[in-house]
Amino acid sequence: MTERVGLGRRPARPPAAVALGSATVVFAAAFALTLAFAPLVAAPASAAVPAGARADDGFVVKLREGASSASVADGVGARLVNGLSRGRAVLRPGTGRSLGTVLAQLQRDPRVEWAEPNMRYAAAEQPNDPCLVALCPGTAVNQWAPSVIKAQAAWDVTHGSASVLVAVIDGGVDGSHPQLAGKVVFGPDYTGTAQDDCWEHGTHVAGTIAAVTNDGTAVAGIGWNTRVLAIRALSYDSSVDECTGTLSSIAKAVDAAVQMGAKVVNLSLAGPFDSKTIRESVKAAVRAGLVVVAAAGNEAQQGNPVEYPAAYPEVLAVAASTPDDKTAFFSERGSWVDVAAPGYRIVSTVPGGGYDEMSGTSMATPHVAAAAALVFAFIPGISGFDVASRIQLSSDPYSGAGGDVRFGRLNILRALVTNGPGYWMVATDGGIFAFGESGFYGSTGGIKLNQPIFAMAATPRRQGYWFVARDGGIFNYGDAGFYGSLGATSLKAAIVGLTATPSGLGYWMAAADGAVFPFGDAKQWGSPAAKVVTAPIVGMAATASGNGYWLVGSDGAVYAFGDAGLYGSMGGKPLNRPIVGMAPTASGLGYWLVATDGGIFAFGDATFHGSTGGLTLNKPIVGMKPTPSGDGYWLVASDGGIFAYNAGYFGSMGGKPLNRPVVGIG
Repeated sequence: MTERVGLGRRPARPPAAVALGSATVVFAAAFALTLAFAPLVAAPASAAVPAGARADDGFVVKLREGASSASVADGVGARLVNGLSRGRAVLRPGTGRSLGTVLAQLQRDPRVEWAEPNMRYAAAEQPNDPCLVALCPGTAVNQWAPSVIKAQAAWDVTHGSASVLVAVIDGGVDGSHPQLAGKVVFGPDYTGTAQDDCWEHGTHVAGTIAAVTNDGTAVAGIGWNTRVLAIRALSYDSSVDECTGTLSSIAKAVDAAVQMGAKVVNLSLAGPFDSKTIRESVKAAVRAGLVVVAAAGNEAQQGNPVEYPAAYPEVLAVAASTPDDKTAFFSERGSWVDVAAPGYRIVSTVPGGGYDEMSGTSMATPHVAAAAALVFAFIPGISGFDVASRIQLSSDPYSGAGGDVRFGRLNILRALVTNGPGYWMVATDGGIFAFGESGFYGSTGGIKLNQPIFAMAATPRRQGYWFVARDGGIFNYGDAGFYGSLGATSLKAAIVGLTATPSGLGYWMAAADGAVFPFGDAKQWGSPAAKVVTAPIVGMAATASGNGYWLVGSDGAVYAFGDAGLYGSMGGKPLNRPIVGMAPTASGLGYWLVATDGGIFAFGDATFHGSTGGLTLNKPIVGMKPTPSGDGYWLVASDGGIFAYNAGYFGSMGGKPLNRPVVGIG
């Protein structure tokens, strides 16, 4: 049995190729364009085009509303190849027109929102390790992954459902394989070439998800009854000896997965450049309720670059783990990676009815995709956000947790049976009240404090938390690390907010005058000048990437920094009661503001689920917390009363004696 990494053997790749999580992507960053509509001006100078861009692949452009793709193409000397969804189109330079010249014109065309070369995904190179091309001395590889991720125990809970489809967007799937018979639904082929599953990659991925289980033959599919939807977007490219696919093909495949009823999308491919084309399709899929899972990449020893689409906050990014529960040497890692799953010497199906071993984050990704399919089958009606959150929060601690990945290594059983994360309340004396699956890790209750506690934040794994006092003093419990405090610093204004970074290796504090103080791996993204703040700051929240944050004032004014989008505010608008806090949506594309009367104001993709506005409350609302999915939220009053909206109720302190009032929820 031959062992390989990624998509298989190949000679050294050309300079334009970039190694992937078992596929490679090379594409351009997006370009900012003008806003107003106007006729084209004189032809601009040629724009820089990334290495590997091909004239015959052209560009992907996003048109502004009302613009004609044919007219835009004519205006820049290009030919319309085909249209994509959501106002996107593929254009190809006309005869004698260079890529750089056409791109520069597209950048200046006010009818174009953005444009990027239609770059190609390509297969990854093999990491150079002898155990990846032959059996290591004294070892024999079997299908070791199911026991590690508790798949056998999960199968006692559910066998999944044939109605749950996992879209495998890849180089094709051999549906005639005996262990994939009846388990493959064939979707569109966006390559225009023969269905050959170049390098056997797609069939291997499909077998991990859906190979017939309990048939006494070879391997077991993690998803048991789950079926795969095979959508072909990669094909063999003889000019570079690679399996490649254009950005437009990948985007079409993701769109098709939504249209054909898939619940999960498996993207066992990655690359170091962001693309608005892919991002837009991924966002649409997640908003439609799908879980998108992507490989973190195999370039750990080549600089460990951040890879896409895995690094998008909407995507579950997967690293590869080994049988001894460590991150595989080739697997990329970092705070942008969510979980790890088995990806080293994985046995699965290959075309022609055979079996083979492969290693790579491409092999880890389908374990997580299959886990998501089992959760969808076991909990009818569950949202995609909730499925992803369960996988994250139920993962097992392992050697790479907290550094290599944000959460831990996949545990399917826990993802199925967890009752939800629950919540904590914190009082001004640091007393903690834990409900649901939220554990008690310690408190300052009974300890004399210099200043009262004002806010709290949970670690990403929810195995610990921090409190912050009004003087900036930090108290950390459980797996929350201490990264610094302001306890001995003279402050101009009291601390009013605390937010953890996505990695849990740092945090920000916000003061009432808008000053922001980063610690650990938190970065300073800006703060409003004191003269700009129209009312005292009362809360803050970080974006899903950790590359930005919001501050909110008591008047509802919102201040956005870094990659935080401004989706609206209540600044300058009449309020019945002052704003007391804010919370972001799971996607980071919206947020809620909450007032002391429990009035809720939703912006961006935040949905209004209910409020206590207009109700007579015993005590004022002091904070809110969204569910992990963003499909609901809890409000907490200063007496510990809980108000749950489209969220589970796990208990409250309402009507019970408190030493000090509650000031926050986490």
